[in-house]
Amino acid sequence: MCGIIFEMDNKICDEVNFKYALESQHHRGPDGSNYKVLQSGKVIIGNNRLAIIDKSGGSQPITSSDGQVVITFNGEIFNSRDLRNGLEKAGMKFNSSHSDTEVILQMYLKFGIKFIEQINGMFAIIIVDLKTQHTFVIRDRFGMKPIYFKINGSRYVFASDLRAIKILSKNNEICQDSVAEFMGLGFITSPNTVYQNIISLQAACYMDIDMISGKSTINNWWTPPVDEFGDINFEESVNLVRKEFTSAISRWTTSDYPIALSLSGGVDSSSVLIACLEAKIEVNPFFMGFKGFSLSRWDESSVVKGFTEVFGINYNNIEMTPQDLVLNLNNIVSHLEQPYGGGIPSWKIFLEMKKFGYRVALNGTGGDELFGNYNRATDLPSNVFDDIESFKLNYLNKFYKIYPYEINDLLMDNTSERYIDKLFHKAQRYQDLEIEKRSALFDMETQLTDEFLIMIDKLSMMNSIEARTPFLDHIFFEQIHRIPNRVKNIEGSYKLLLKTAFGDSLPTFLKQAPKKGFSLPLSIWFRGELRELLISKILDEEFIECFHLNKVIIAQTLDQFLAGDNSRVLFIWRLFMLSFWLRSVHLNQSFEKQ
Repeated sequence: MCGIIFEMDNKICDEVNFKYALESQHHRGPDGSNYKVLQSGKVIIGNNRLAIIDKSGGSQPITSSDGQVVITFNGEIFNSRDLRNGLEKAGMKFNSSHSDTEVILQMYLKFGIKFIEQINGMFAIIIVDLKTQHTFVIRDRFGMKPIYFKINGSRYVFASDLRAIKILSKNNEICQDSVAEFMGLGFITSPNTVYQNIISLQAACYMDIDMISGKSTINNWWTPPVDEFGDINFEESVNLVRKEFTSAISRWTTSDYPIALSLSGGVDSSSVLIACLEAKIEVNPFFMGFKGFSLSRWDESSVVKGFTEVFGINYNNIEMTPQDLVLNLNNIVSHLEQPYGGGIPSWKIFLEMKKFGYRVALNGTGGDELFGNYNRATDLPSNVFDDIESFKLNYLNKFYKIYPYEINDLLMDNTSERYIDKLFHKAQRYQDLEIEKRSALFDMETQLTDEFLIMIDKLSMMNSIEARTPFLDHIFFEQIHRIPNRVKNIEGSYKLLLKTAFGDSLPTFLKQAPKKGFSLPLSIWFRGELRELLISKILDEEFIECFHLNKVIIAQTLDQFLAGDNSRVLFIWRLFMLSFWLRSVHLNQSFEKQ
């Protein structure tokens, strides 16, 4: 796991400034920073390394033996051993013992850009081919590893973090459309970012840059399979899930270091733990709860305690308090880099893992989208993806709490309509599929990538930890995605297929436990210990003026919330986090140094 960075210009790049940008990503790779100057100073490519695989032989950037191809890479390739065996049989030589970065290089030399179709993992890759004068920038299938860029004429800058882009470029103005989208969703969907001219390369895409002309194209290189198994039954599907997930776990636990696990009271992370136990793969679970009777709605301690007792395993129990949030929120927000209004308890988990010396951590992200998608398709109108008003009210507002009318009043314009148009256009993909698949694919390409995975990446790398999501092993995903919904969601039971696949091992009380999610007890804390902080942040005059917000709407909504109305708690949380972002990131002159 690493931070990567690239700059190309038609004049000599500022090497001192590049080193400054590289250093800003130190948290992503504390084990070493290196860069290479190419094309007489007109191209620089760099890397911050967090050593997980082949600590002694995996330094980056690396160069082909003829000096014509240079690569830097963030992530892990979990089938690199198999790929390397095939390359060695074909006569290709390796300098490292088991570096997956060198496997990527050799795969590119043999297969060209088509090599990406053969790799299994999470990655952002930059390849500079001096022979063909093309640069390729690649993002993995699900967007587990971010890569941002800014183009100004023939000048290109890419980096894992926005802070590095900001160091290498000027005039980074806030995008008001993105602010509207954030207030509606709690996150910003790619390719947009909070800045007008900084772009997020979308999942499963690669950019091809012609280094001579300075022109570029963006190409989609993978889409989820839409064909289904024709005659598979429930029992066969259960066996397929168990077999393929066990294989995925085997691949995604490749590491030269011990492995931790983020454990909740849900089926997904519990299934990851069971699969590891059955494969005799040692993992150390970490669980976070909230102490106090009033917080029992958010706490899953009893479920986790009972589950681990069944298996006779120990786990690290962590408690989060409002004081933890107050003391660390500035640092959390600065590492998230963009306004973020989702759940952030994972930060505390990764911090504790780091204290115990862990560098690798598994989690259960992706299981919901693959096994039932929260039952969101149940009782949806048949036209929900074909009529924009139905889409806005019956899908976005129902599942994302977009507060369409309140946000128009808050922003005093119609910018919220533009992001809804963008999302509606995205929802038009896969028009021929049944509503369950359309719902799952839409959420996978928006919420999974741009809320959950980006949060996991930012908060894990904040603590120099590599977070892995084995449910998103693409071989496993493609197999399970092809199971028809009539089998996957039989009788409308949520995650019945996954629960049955591990039914012999999952305790009954866990299978029947209600899903609580992994969120903060905001309504309790904001009326208690965090009340004064909340008021000071969302009524801050500079905050209101910067975003041209309607102060009357904010005051009214705040009063209603403090009086006990929870219907707009997410609206309040998003305002709070937007105000915090303004101070911690946008107006903070030392942000890039953190």
